Amino acid sequence: MFFVTHGSEVKTESMIEQAWLDKKIVVVPKSNVSTCKISAYKIESLRKDLQKGNYGIREPKPGTCQKMNARKIDLVFVPGLSFDLSGHRIGYGKGYYDSWLKYFPVKARVGLSYDFQVLKKIPKSGKDLPVGKIVTDKRIIKTQ
Repeated sequence: MFFVTHGSEVKTESMIEQAWLDKKIVVVPKSNVSTCKISAYKIESLRKDLQKGNYGIREPKPGTCQKMNARKIDLVFVPGLSFDLSGHRIGYGKGYYDSWLKYFPVKARVGLSYDFQVLKKIPKSGKDLPVGKIVTDKRIIKTQ
């Protein structure tokens, strides 16, 4: 599962295209603003299957893409404004990813960020779930 790049986040488009070349199934999140939860949908084209959705983020088009069960997802790439060395993150503050990540073991959660976004320690709450690795433009950090 990839996130679709928004704003200053790590660019995922070329990674998504490479995953398709490697015959991987690609899913991306769709948000539900009334519940602050995300669901995963299979996409086969960045151009045809996505449209501007909630918060201005490109999301799967309704009725076009197949909803996927979380149990069928092997790996989740997680966006963040910042990560710390223990794998905790600061997102946009609504808890969408924290409620989603509970379905996956820590080793299946990978944060993608630029190296300057990785801090020694960031504040966290009891609901915050860490990632098992952080991949930056300069290094791979095992957090667990």
